[in-house]
Amino acid sequence: MKILAHYLFAILLFISLIVEMNCVPSSYQSPRVLRPQEKSVGAGLSLPVTEGDVSLCLRSGVLKNIDVGIKIGGFPNYAYGIFPDIKYCFVEQPLLISADLGFLYHSDSFMAENEPRTYGLYPTVLLGSDRIYGGIGWNYRIKRETYYSMFPPYETWVTTSRSSGPRIMLGASWGKRWKFNPEIIFNFDPLARPYGIVMVGCGIQRIFGQQTRD
Repeated sequence: MKILAHYLFAILLFISLIVEMNCVPSSYQSPRVLRPQEKSVGAGLSLPVTEGDVSLCLRSGVLKNIDVGIKIGGFPNYAYGIFPDIKYCFVEQPLLISADLGFLYHSDSFMAENEPRTYGLYPTVLLGSDRIYGGIGWNYRIKRETYYSMFPPYETWVTTSRSSGPRIMLGASWGKRWKFNPEIIFNFDPLARPYGIVMVGCGIQRIFGQQTRD
């Protein structure tokens, strides 16, 4: 298992140097759900940084088989994104299977009101183990842009565009208190990118609370 994890990490790191990124968020989590006594703090990185971003991740167990999380990202590109989600594990044997529902608010600027705003909905099913896992989901995004006329009568108008498409993910996770999660994601968004796109993300987190499972 350790050899397989090292090979998977090497492959994902190599792919991350040659693929293009977009704003679809990485999961940075396996199907495992945190216990109510457990919390995690971490960070995620989409590579390369010039086209991806850095995000901060918080997660907490709230009820049996349910945890919630939030990611704040967009750095260092003078943009920001907020990605809350809730995950429910409904099968534990022979595989972990969890349903994860995520939401996205993304802006290209911290200040300008006329910058594009993007809202997203990301339902996902994660399955596998706490070591090797996969997922399938759907991306749905609404982009809202504001425009101003340069000449009289100086009107303002708003345009809205929508895009959606499936998403397939493969990830790995290792560690106990400190966990490392590299992921590769295939996005098929016929409106935003007709031929799809490949993303790679890497997350690291520290788990606090009750003794974590192997």
